[in-house]
Amino acid sequence: MVPADWLTGSWPANAWLGVTAEGQAEAGERLPLLVELPAPVRFVSAEPLLEALDLTPWLPAVHWVISGGESGHGARECVVGWLRDLLKKESSL
Repeated sequence: MVPADWLTGSWPANAWLGVTAEGQAEAGERLPLLVELPAPVRFVSAEPLLEALDLTPWLPAVHWVISGGESGHGARECVVGWLRDLLKKESSL
């Protein structure tokens, strides 16, 4: 859903591209597509983080990871350890 010429390397510097990956299945489906695009900044929004998530295979090509849980009545659980694991894996690169 971007102009065709963006896909050949004329991506504007201010147009960031990101995907939501609330779980491993979504990450496995969406991240391979994200890292193939020539966007100057690629990011993952792991919000709401609903399970442990391993982004290691894609982290070299991702510039930013946003993570967090849900809020409000009926919010699903986000385990603090899942957030810490994301931080450890991102920091190790």
